[in-house]
This record gives sequence, C-alpha cells and structure tokens, in this order.
Amino acid sequence: MKAFVTGGTGFVGSHLVQALVAAGHDVRVLHRANSKLSALAGIPYEAAIGDILDADALRSACEGCDWVFHAAAIADYWRADQARMFEANVEGTRLILQAAQAAGVARVMFTSSAAAVGLRRNGALSDEAAPFNLPPRQFPYGYSKALAERVVVEAVLAGQDVVTLNP
Repeated sequence: MKAFVTGGTGFVGSHLVQALVAAGHDVRVLHRANSKLSALAGIPYEAAIGDILDADALRSACEGCDWVFHAAAIADYWRADQARMFEANVEGTRLILQAAQAAGVARVMFTSSAAAVGLRRNGALSDEAAPFNLPPRQFPYGYSKALAERVVVEAVLAGQDVVTLNP
C-alpha cells in the first residue's frame, strides 16, 4: 500500500509514519519546506513539499496513493491565531478530501480530536454521538475540529470512503 500522510512532522503523524513504514508500506509525507524534520529522522519516506492549504500540492501528493492519513492541524487550544486555525483545520480538511477524491484514493483516515465531541449532561460519558455543544469562542480548537468533522460527513454522504478518529 502507498500512503500519503499530512501532519507527518507532528506527534501523532510522525508515529503514524513510523508505524506505516514498519509495516512495509511506502509513505509520502506532506511538509513545508521550512518544517522541522527531527521527528522523522531515520525513517525512509518520500517528501511532498507543500502546505495543507495548497490545493495543487495536495492533488499532486495524492496521486498514486491508496490511502490518505490526514493528521495535519493547528492544535493550539487557546493561543493560536484563530482565523488561521480554522482555515487549516476546516478548509485544509476540505482540500485534502477533494484532492484524495480527484486522485482516486480508496480511503481517507481523518484524525480529529476528542475535543470535537460534546459534553453530555448529568456527567454521563460522551461518545461520537454527542454533538459539539460548547460555546465556539470558549473552545475554538474543538469547534474547528467539529466543523472539520461536518466536512467529512458531507464527503461521506457524497460517497467518499472516510473514517474519522478522535484521539
């Protein structure tokens, strides 16, 4: 299998790249030209230079891949530039889904977050059926991931094979 990983220089993504390579898969990793690559040191992978908001780079990087693992996100709970975070987390998800669809990728695995899951009343445990219900300005990161999940649902309803994970 040939896999394309976004967010491969981050904590989750770099461990994913390592696991995929260890399992014998060919891996292509999206990263910016100025990304710190220390998390990928010693791991054989094909570099795809670009940004999660660069539709052309995403389309090119998806070509020839069987699966896409989308782990790129701005994961800063409170201090991030919120406009940039929403653009990367929501529009970046839309762009990678479009690129994967255009390239004929069989399946996309989307790394969301437990932060996108809502809180249940009366202290009951939450699961994926609990809609995000916090005030968006109070928890913008969680809201951005909840919006990205809506983008994924739209893609699934249109027939795309996408799986969402909420670590």
